[in-house]
Amino acid sequence: MNGFKNVIGREKFKIDLRRYVDILKNASENAKLEIEITIGINDAGRIDLINQITGNCGLPLNPKYTFESMVDGEFNHVAYSAALEVARNLGNKFNPLYLYGNVGMGKTNLLQAIGNEALKNNPEKKVLYTTGENFTRERINAFRDDANEAFRKKYRNVDLLLMDDFHDLCLKVCSQNEFLNTFNELKEANKQIVISCNCPPREIERIDGRLISRIAAGMIVEIKEPSLEERIALLQNMCAAEHIEISTDVLDYIAQNIDSNIRGLESGLAKVVAHAELTGMNITVYLAAEALKGAIKIE
Repeated sequence: MNGFKNVIGREKFKIDLRRYVDILKNASENAKLEIEITIGINDAGRIDLINQITGNCGLPLNPKYTFESMVDGEFNHVAYSAALEVARNLGNKFNPLYLYGNVGMGKTNLLQAIGNEALKNNPEKKVLYTTGENFTRERINAFRDDANEAFRKKYRNVDLLLMDDFHDLCLKVCSQNEFLNTFNELKEANKQIVISCNCPPREIERIDGRLISRIAAGMIVEIKEPSLEERIALLQNMCAAEHIEISTDVLDYIAQNIDSNIRGLESGLAKVVAHAELTGMNITVYLAAEALKGAIKIE
Protein backbone atom coordinates (compact mmCIF):
# COMPACT_ATOMS: atom_id res chain seq x y z
CA MET A 1 0.00 0.00 0.00
CA ASN A 2 2.80 2.44 0.81
CA GLY A 3 4.05 2.28 -2.76
CA PHE A 4 0.65 3.37 -4.09
CA LYS A 5 0.36 6.08 -1.45
CA ASN A 6 3.69 7.60 -2.41
CA VAL A 7 2.64 7.84 -6.05
CA ILE A 8 -0.93 9.08 -5.93
CA GLY A 9 -2.00 9.24 -2.32
CA ARG A 10 -4.27 6.84 -0.46
CA GLU A 11 -7.48 8.88 -0.78
CA LYS A 12 -7.14 9.31 -4.55
CA PHE A 13 -6.42 5.61 -4.96
CA LYS A 14 -9.53 4.71 -2.99
CA ILE A 15 -11.80 6.92 -5.10
CA ASP A 16 -10.44 5.52 -8.37
CA LEU A 17 -11.03 1.95 -7.28
CA ARG A 18 -14.62 2.60 -6.29
CA ARG A 19 -15.28 4.32 -9.59
CA TYR A 20 -14.10 1.33 -11.60
CA VAL A 21 -15.92 -1.12 -9.35
CA ASP A 22 -19.22 0.62 -10.24
CA ILE A 23 -18.39 0.54 -13.94
CA LEU A 24 -17.61 -3.18 -13.84
CA LYS A 25 -20.73 -3.95 -11.82
CA ASN A 26 -22.91 -2.13 -14.34
CA ALA A 27 -21.22 -3.89 -17.24
CA SER A 28 -21.76 -7.22 -15.50
CA GLU A 29 -25.44 -6.61 -14.90
CA ASN A 30 -26.20 -5.26 -18.36
CA ALA A 31 -24.27 -7.88 -20.31
CA LYS A 32 -25.15 -10.81 -18.02
CA LEU A 33 -21.50 -11.76 -17.87
CA GLU A 34 -19.63 -13.15 -14.91
CA ILE A 35 -17.18 -10.58 -13.60
CA GLU A 36 -15.13 -11.20 -10.46
CA ILE A 37 -13.74 -8.01 -8.93
CA THR A 38 -11.09 -8.60 -6.30
CA ILE A 39 -9.85 -5.08 -5.55
CA GLY A 40 -11.10 -2.44 -3.18
CA ILE A 41 -10.16 -0.41 -0.10
CA ASN A 42 -12.27 0.02 2.99
CA ASP A 43 -12.46 3.19 5.10
CA ALA A 44 -9.63 1.96 7.28
CA GLY A 45 -7.32 1.87 4.28
CA ARG A 46 -7.10 -1.93 4.10
CA ILE A 47 -7.56 -3.90 0.89
CA ASP A 48 -10.85 -5.82 0.78
CA LEU A 49 -12.25 -8.30 -1.71
CA ILE A 50 -15.24 -7.11 -3.69
CA ASN A 51 -16.97 -9.81 -5.70
CA GLN A 52 -19.65 -9.23 -8.30
CA ILE A 53 -20.78 -12.39 -10.04
CA THR A 54 -23.79 -12.48 -12.33
CA GLY A 55 -25.57 -15.13 -14.35
CA ASN A 56 -23.94 -15.99 -17.64
CA CYS A 57 -20.28 -16.93 -17.24
CA GLY A 58 -19.64 -18.30 -20.73
CA LEU A 59 -20.06 -17.00 -24.25
CA PRO A 60 -22.60 -14.16 -24.48
CA LEU A 61 -26.29 -15.04 -24.73
CA ASN A 62 -28.22 -13.19 -27.43
CA PRO A 63 -31.21 -11.54 -25.69
CA LYS A 64 -33.39 -11.88 -28.81
CA TYR A 65 -33.43 -15.67 -28.44
CA THR A 66 -36.39 -16.30 -26.14
CA PHE A 67 -39.20 -18.84 -26.08
CA GLU A 68 -41.68 -16.04 -26.76
CA SER A 69 -39.90 -15.14 -30.01
CA MET A 70 -39.78 -18.73 -31.30
CA VAL A 71 -42.34 -20.77 -33.22
CA ASP A 72 -43.63 -23.86 -31.42
CA GLY A 73 -44.59 -26.13 -34.32
CA GLU A 74 -44.78 -29.81 -35.14
CA PHE A 75 -41.19 -29.78 -36.36
CA ASN A 76 -39.81 -28.75 -32.96
CA HIS A 77 -42.66 -29.15 -30.45
CA VAL A 78 -41.06 -31.88 -28.32
CA ALA A 79 -37.71 -30.07 -28.29
CA TYR A 80 -39.39 -26.73 -27.50
CA SER A 81 -41.47 -28.20 -24.65
CA ALA A 82 -38.55 -30.12 -23.15
CA ALA A 83 -36.30 -27.05 -23.36
CA LEU A 84 -38.90 -24.87 -21.63
CA GLU A 85 -39.35 -27.45 -18.87
CA VAL A 86 -35.59 -27.62 -18.36
CA ALA A 87 -35.23 -23.82 -18.23
CA ARG A 88 -37.87 -23.57 -15.51
CA ASN A 89 -36.79 -26.60 -13.49
CA LEU A 90 -33.02 -26.91 -13.72
CA GLY A 91 -31.72 -30.37 -12.92
CA ASN A 92 -35.12 -31.89 -12.17
CA LYS A 93 -36.14 -33.32 -15.56
CA PHE A 94 -34.53 -34.39 -18.82
CA ASN A 95 -30.96 -34.28 -17.59
CA PRO A 96 -29.08 -34.26 -19.84
CA LEU A 97 -31.24 -32.89 -22.65
CA TYR A 98 -29.72 -33.67 -26.05
CA LEU A 99 -31.08 -31.80 -29.09
CA TYR A 100 -30.03 -32.74 -32.61
CA GLY A 101 -30.95 -31.83 -36.17
CA ASN A 102 -29.54 -30.58 -39.45
CA VAL A 103 -27.53 -27.36 -39.69
CA GLY A 104 -29.58 -24.18 -39.33
CA MET A 105 -32.62 -25.77 -37.68
CA GLY A 106 -32.64 -23.47 -34.63
CA LYS A 107 -30.68 -25.54 -32.12
CA THR A 108 -28.54 -22.58 -31.06
CA ASN A 109 -31.63 -20.38 -30.73
CA LEU A 110 -33.23 -22.96 -28.47
CA LEU A 111 -30.14 -23.42 -26.30
CA GLN A 112 -29.80 -19.68 -25.79
CA ALA A 113 -33.53 -19.39 -25.06
CA ILE A 114 -33.01 -21.91 -22.25
CA GLY A 115 -30.19 -19.78 -20.83
CA ASN A 116 -32.17 -16.54 -21.07
CA GLU A 117 -35.27 -18.09 -19.51
CA ALA A 118 -33.27 -19.64 -16.66
CA LEU A 119 -31.63 -16.30 -15.86
CA LYS A 120 -34.95 -14.46 -16.08
CA ASN A 121 -36.51 -16.78 -13.50
CA ASN A 122 -33.39 -17.19 -11.34
CA PRO A 123 -30.88 -14.34 -11.84
CA GLU A 124 -28.62 -15.80 -9.16
CA LYS A 125 -28.05 -19.01 -11.11
CA LYS A 126 -24.77 -19.51 -12.95
CA VAL A 127 -25.34 -20.27 -16.63
CA LEU A 128 -22.52 -21.21 -18.98
CA TYR A 129 -23.12 -21.29 -22.73
CA THR A 130 -20.26 -22.58 -24.87
CA THR A 131 -19.52 -24.54 -28.02
CA GLY A 132 -17.55 -27.71 -28.63
CA GLU A 133 -14.89 -25.71 -30.42
CA ASN A 134 -14.64 -23.12 -27.64
CA PHE A 135 -14.48 -25.80 -24.92
CA THR A 136 -11.66 -27.54 -26.80
CA ARG A 137 -9.74 -24.29 -27.32
CA GLU A 138 -10.05 -23.34 -23.64
CA ARG A 139 -8.95 -26.83 -22.59
CA ILE A 140 -5.82 -26.61 -24.75
CA ASN A 141 -5.01 -23.11 -23.46
CA ALA A 142 -5.51 -24.19 -19.85
CA PHE A 143 -3.11 -27.10 -20.31
CA ARG A 144 -0.56 -24.83 -22.00
CA ASP A 145 -0.80 -22.13 -19.32
CA ASP A 146 -0.93 -24.53 -16.37
CA ALA A 147 -4.43 -23.28 -15.56
CA ASN A 148 -6.28 -26.59 -15.41
CA GLU A 149 -7.80 -25.90 -12.00
CA ALA A 150 -9.28 -22.57 -13.11
CA PHE A 151 -10.68 -24.21 -16.23
CA ARG A 152 -12.34 -26.98 -14.24
CA LYS A 153 -13.71 -24.55 -11.69
CA LYS A 154 -15.27 -22.47 -14.46
CA TYR A 155 -17.11 -25.40 -16.03
CA ARG A 156 -17.99 -27.39 -12.93
CA ASN A 157 -19.25 -24.61 -10.65
CA VAL A 158 -22.35 -23.83 -12.71
CA ASP A 159 -26.06 -24.53 -12.41
CA LEU A 160 -26.66 -24.85 -16.16
CA LEU A 161 -24.17 -25.93 -18.83
CA LEU A 162 -25.25 -25.33 -22.43
CA MET A 163 -22.97 -27.11 -24.92
CA ASP A 164 -23.59 -26.16 -28.56
CA ASP A 165 -22.06 -27.96 -31.58
CA PHE A 166 -21.08 -30.96 -29.47
CA HIS A 167 -19.66 -32.75 -32.52
CA ASP A 168 -16.76 -30.27 -32.67
CA LEU A 169 -15.65 -31.26 -29.18
CA CYS A 170 -15.86 -34.99 -29.81
CA LEU A 171 -13.16 -34.92 -32.45
CA LYS A 172 -10.58 -34.35 -29.68
CA VAL A 173 -9.92 -37.18 -27.23
CA CYS A 174 -8.49 -34.91 -24.51
CA SER A 175 -11.55 -32.69 -24.68
CA GLN A 176 -13.86 -35.70 -24.50
CA ASN A 177 -12.19 -36.91 -21.33
CA GLU A 178 -12.39 -33.48 -19.73
CA PHE A 179 -16.04 -33.09 -20.71
CA LEU A 180 -16.84 -36.58 -19.39
CA ASN A 181 -15.43 -35.67 -15.98
CA THR A 182 -17.25 -32.34 -16.05
CA PHE A 183 -20.47 -34.11 -17.05
CA ASN A 184 -20.16 -36.62 -14.20
CA GLU A 185 -19.55 -33.96 -11.58
CA LEU A 186 -22.43 -31.75 -12.71
CA LYS A 187 -24.84 -34.68 -12.98
CA GLU A 188 -23.88 -35.90 -9.51
CA ALA A 189 -24.66 -32.43 -8.14
CA ASN A 190 -28.05 -32.33 -9.98
CA LYS A 191 -26.87 -29.48 -12.20
CA GLN A 192 -28.51 -29.17 -15.61
CA ILE A 193 -26.73 -30.14 -18.84
CA VAL A 194 -28.09 -29.36 -22.32
CA ILE A 195 -26.28 -30.43 -25.48
CA SER A 196 -26.92 -29.72 -29.15
CA CYS A 197 -25.44 -31.61 -32.06
CA ASN A 198 -25.98 -32.14 -35.78
CA CYS A 199 -26.66 -35.88 -35.41
CA PRO A 200 -27.71 -38.53 -32.85
CA PRO A 201 -25.05 -39.46 -30.26
CA ARG A 202 -24.19 -42.83 -31.84
CA GLU A 203 -23.49 -41.22 -35.22
CA ILE A 204 -20.80 -38.84 -33.91
CA GLU A 205 -17.40 -39.82 -35.20
CA ARG A 206 -14.94 -41.25 -32.66
CA ILE A 207 -17.11 -40.59 -29.61
CA ASP A 208 -16.25 -42.25 -26.30
CA GLY A 209 -18.74 -45.02 -25.45
CA ARG A 210 -18.97 -43.73 -21.88
CA LEU A 211 -20.28 -40.41 -23.15
CA ILE A 212 -22.88 -42.16 -25.30
CA SER A 213 -24.21 -44.15 -22.33
CA ARG A 214 -24.46 -41.06 -20.13
CA ILE A 215 -26.22 -39.02 -22.82
CA ALA A 216 -28.59 -41.90 -23.58
CA ALA A 217 -29.68 -41.87 -19.93
CA GLY A 218 -31.23 -38.46 -20.52
CA MET A 219 -33.64 -37.24 -23.20
CA ILE A 220 -32.70 -37.21 -26.88
CA VAL A 221 -34.87 -35.11 -29.21
CA GLU A 222 -34.67 -34.47 -32.94
CA ILE A 223 -35.59 -31.10 -34.47
CA LYS A 224 -37.02 -31.74 -37.93
CA GLU A 225 -37.48 -29.51 -40.95
CA PRO A 226 -40.45 -27.11 -40.72
CA SER A 227 -43.44 -27.42 -43.06
CA LEU A 228 -44.48 -24.64 -45.43
CA GLU A 229 -46.99 -23.25 -42.92
CA GLU A 230 -44.36 -23.35 -40.19
CA ARG A 231 -41.82 -21.61 -42.42
CA ILE A 232 -44.32 -18.81 -43.03
CA ALA A 233 -44.94 -18.54 -39.27
CA LEU A 234 -41.17 -18.38 -38.69
CA LEU A 235 -40.87 -15.56 -41.22
CA GLN A 236 -43.74 -13.69 -39.55
CA ASN A 237 -41.94 -13.97 -36.22
CA MET A 238 -38.73 -12.66 -37.76
CA CYS A 239 -40.58 -9.69 -39.25
CA ALA A 240 -42.27 -8.92 -35.92
CA ALA A 241 -38.95 -9.03 -34.07
CA GLU A 242 -37.38 -6.57 -36.52
CA HIS A 243 -40.54 -4.43 -36.92
CA ILE A 244 -40.73 -5.17 -40.65
CA GLU A 245 -44.02 -5.07 -42.54
CA ILE A 246 -44.19 -7.56 -45.42
CA SER A 247 -47.32 -8.91 -47.10
CA THR A 248 -48.32 -12.55 -46.73
CA ASP A 249 -47.85 -13.27 -50.45
CA VAL A 250 -44.18 -12.20 -50.23
CA LEU A 251 -43.60 -14.34 -47.15
CA ASP A 252 -45.32 -17.23 -48.90
CA TYR A 253 -42.97 -16.79 -51.89
CA ILE A 254 -39.89 -16.85 -49.65
CA ALA A 255 -41.14 -19.88 -47.71
CA GLN A 256 -42.04 -21.75 -50.91
CA ASN A 257 -38.60 -21.23 -52.40
CA ILE A 258 -36.37 -21.60 -49.33
CA ASP A 259 -37.09 -24.89 -47.62
CA SER A 260 -33.61 -25.85 -46.46
CA ASN A 261 -33.54 -24.56 -42.89
CA ILE A 262 -34.40 -21.70 -40.55
CA ARG A 263 -31.06 -20.00 -41.11
CA GLY A 264 -31.80 -19.99 -44.84
CA LEU A 265 -35.12 -18.26 -44.16
CA GLU A 266 -33.37 -15.59 -42.09
CA SER A 267 -30.83 -15.04 -44.83
CA GLY A 268 -33.51 -14.89 -47.54
CA LEU A 269 -35.59 -12.38 -45.62
CA ALA A 270 -32.52 -10.22 -45.00
CA LYS A 271 -31.70 -10.24 -48.73
CA VAL A 272 -35.22 -9.12 -49.63
CA VAL A 273 -35.25 -6.30 -47.07
CA ALA A 274 -31.77 -5.12 -48.10
CA HIS A 275 -32.74 -5.14 -51.79
CA ALA A 276 -35.78 -2.98 -51.04
CA GLU A 277 -33.71 -0.50 -49.01
CA LEU A 278 -31.01 -0.22 -51.68
CA THR A 279 -33.42 0.21 -54.59
CA GLY A 280 -36.02 2.29 -52.79
CA MET A 281 -38.73 -0.08 -54.06
CA ASN A 282 -41.65 -1.56 -52.15
CA ILE A 283 -41.36 -5.17 -51.08
CA THR A 284 -43.33 -7.21 -53.61
CA VAL A 285 -43.14 -10.75 -54.93
CA TYR A 286 -41.31 -9.38 -57.98
CA LEU A 287 -38.71 -7.67 -55.78
CA ALA A 288 -38.33 -10.82 -53.66
CA ALA A 289 -37.69 -12.86 -56.80
CA GLU A 290 -35.03 -10.38 -57.90
CA ALA A 291 -33.39 -10.31 -54.46
CA LEU A 292 -33.26 -14.09 -54.19
CA LYS A 293 -31.79 -14.80 -57.62
CA GLY A 294 -28.95 -17.21 -57.10
CA ALA A 295 -30.20 -18.15 -53.66
CA ILE A 296 -33.12 -20.29 -54.88
CA LYS A 297 -33.72 -22.74 -57.66
CA ILE A 298 -35.76 -21.25 -60.49
CA GLU A 299 -37.88 -23.89 -62.22
